[in-house]
Amino acid sequence: MKFDIKRAEEIVSKYKLSKKTVRVWKMRDKIPDKYSDDNYNHRIISKAGNIKHERLFDLLNSGTINIAVLAGLTGIGEIKFADAKRDKTRLSDADVNKCIAELKRLKITIAKAFKTYQPFLLEKLLNNPLIHYSKVIKNKELISQVSYVRNRKVETYEALWINLKDEYIIFAMTLNL
Repeated sequence: MKFDIKRAEEIVSKYKLSKKTVRVWKMRDKIPDKYSDDNYNHRIISKAGNIKHERLFDLLNSGTINIAVLAGLTGIGEIKFADAKRDKTRLSDADVNKCIAELKRLKITIAKAFKTYQPFLLEKLLNNPLIHYSKVIKNKELISQVSYVRNRKVETYEALWINLKDEYIIFAMTLNL
């Protein structure tokens, strides 16, 4: 098919191809014929897949989740995450589902920690490497208390548990992907 800028941009948008593809086709003065077939099904992503992907990256861009740890837990490379954040590539639906599964586990951990006061669960949560607690907690005093407690064995976490409960419950609600 002969190169046409409008048609090329439509195809790139429809099939989520790299923006560089338009330049390549322009240089060749040709768009591959397979894209003229309306039944061609090259990596078309479902609307639900797009929504999951966007919501996941909205959460990851908030800075509350440690991407390096999430990459390790899911077996997805950090470079793949970085490229997906810059829109150079896209995580597959399977990769997105792995991330969502890990975040659901995290949400369950948070729910258990704040259901009833249990010091070991709160300690486990505060030392969870997946969470950037300084981004989750908005109160500066609480952040300094948490950083103090994380590095020491404290007899009781109950006062801290009461103060952190709202912050972490709000955070857990953002994990609904």
